[in-house]
Amino acid sequence: MLKPILVLAVIAAPFIALMLGFTDGTEPAAFREPASYDEARALATNTPGYKNLQRIGLAFHGYHDVFGQFPAATLYAADGKTPRSWRVELLPVLKHYVDGVDGAKLRGNIGREQYDALIAECGYHVTRPWDSPENRSALAAIPADYRHPADNPDTTASAYYAVVGTGTTFDPADIAEYTDIRGWRRSAHSPSRPGERGT
Repeated sequence: MLKPILVLAVIAAPFIALMLGFTDGTEPAAFREPASYDEARALATNTPGYKNLQRIGLAFHGYHDVFGQFPAATLYAADGKTPRSWRVELLPVLKHYVDGVDGAKLRGNIGREQYDALIAECGYHVTRPWDSPENRSALAAIPADYRHPADNPDTTASAYYAVVGTGTTFDPADIAEYTDIRGWRRSAHSPSRPGERGT
């Protein structure tokens, strides 16, 4: 059974951000649904964080190009115990595919061990816990794409979170592929910015 999943939203995530009051720091305006696609697109492209979501979306597409599926919300090292998030999993793709730094490293038939080595080149050790001393330096060097433009540039907290559950891209019981996508309304489950941290 095909499940609805995300196409990293060019339109849906900015709407969520607007509904949650993330504008230019002034009093949030009442949300009004755009009357047309062109109006929605203009609204989306002028929303803070749009470029970050666009780059994260490109990284998801690049990851799918390499592995034939989207990453899970949480992945585990070969020991089956050490978790890492989809954000860590996308680090090499952000660097080599989106930023174009030595893009040849993602070409060809790349295996799990080779990909984990690329994650290590980004400063994260998949065999160590996320809060280990070895990985704290990677946390301090979090890509700007994972921060909202209104966030403190020194923060190590990500502004974008995965929506996890049945029928989403991050369904723990299923692997998400392009062929699962059916219509933008049902596929609007995307990494998004919550109203407040801890929600």
